[in-house]
Amino acid sequence: MNYLFQIMTIGLILLNLTGLTLAAKRLTESYELAKIAAPIALCLGMFFIEHIVGLGSLFWLWPLTTAASAYLVVTRRAVLFIHWKVEAVFIVGFTYVLLWRYAFPDIDPSSERLTNLHFIASYMPGTTLPPVDTWLPPYKLDFYYTFQHYSAALMGRLFGLDVGMTYNAAFCVIYALV
Repeated sequence: MNYLFQIMTIGLILLNLTGLTLAAKRLTESYELAKIAAPIALCLGMFFIEHIVGLGSLFWLWPLTTAASAYLVVTRRAVLFIHWKVEAVFIVGFTYVLLWRYAFPDIDPSSERLTNLHFIASYMPGTTLPPVDTWLPPYKLDFYYTFQHYSAALMGRLFGLDVGMTYNAAFCVIYALV
């Protein structure tokens, strides 16, 4: 049952990323640029807003974003057919990294893995930024390179994921976008 939940969640993430790309394509006129820049622009906007007010859990929002994404995919399927190679490369990259994460799911204390998990966990409550550091409370988490961790936590908050699943899914998205 857990695998079914994970497959559905990954499908929702991919659908929402595709819908976001199709929405941004109108602004950029470049599908490739929209695929990469739209998630970054969305996260930057939310990063700005959450420095003013923390939005907490965004789990209530996923049905709305998914419905909008499904609508965009259906109504703009011609654009998807034209740019199927871009989507195919993204899906292949995402699937490769996902299979890699399933083969080696451990987040062990070597290198930066545990630190990445800690940064994501600090951003997961959705409080006003900078959040309280989960390792050193009551101090604030105010490192200069945590935007990718905030973005991962934002995705986790939107889809109601736990910290470990958020870490692994965000890992796949970041590598696929590269």
